[in-house]
Amino acid sequence: MSIIQLLQDYRNDVTKANAMIALAHTVDAAGNNVWGVDERITITEFSFLKGFIAWESFLEKSFIYYLRGNLTASNTVVPCHVRPIDDAHANRILIGVNRYVDWTNPDIVRKLAGLFFDRGNPFETILSSIQTDLYDLKIIRNASAHISSTTGSQLDSLSTRKLQRPCTNMTVYSLILVNDPNIPNQTILQSYADILDAAAVQITG
Repeated sequence: MSIIQLLQDYRNDVTKANAMIALAHTVDAAGNNVWGVDERITITEFSFLKGFIAWESFLEKSFIYYLRGNLTASNTVVPCHVRPIDDAHANRILIGVNRYVDWTNPDIVRKLAGLFFDRGNPFETILSSIQTDLYDLKIIRNASAHISSTTGSQLDSLSTRKLQRPCTNMTVYSLILVNDPNIPNQTILQSYADILDAAAVQITG
């Protein structure tokens, strides 16, 4: 599979997730919501989670792709310090003595990039530039996956910063579908999606 196909697969998964969110907010001829509020919230938060998991999967697959010595989309060589024998071996190298790689943690991903690729690229430059956004998304992801006092307070703090107003008792739903104060006519979800898409394009090369 080519790196272009990995990018396309990621975009397809995000498109499907967004389509589910749109479906959850379908209205009938009278303008009434087809789905109840609980259903809209559940579908939206699950779809966000699916979209972010697609990003994690793209990172993992692109790491393995470049560990195998494959070229970027522009046919550029990615200098690599290891030569795994197949994809499964490449995955074991990434995991090392751990049980799994936490692809939601940009520090871990950047450290792996620095270990295996020359100056960590094509991952280091882009991931370091969007590290704050990646940690924001990790907070939202955790809040969508499980509710606790910790995830709740972190989501409130993130919402206060992003929406530029005091926020309490926020939910993933109430944050990601609000318009981004810094980008007219675009939701917080769309803003983050654009950031990740641009990052995926740069990784693709």
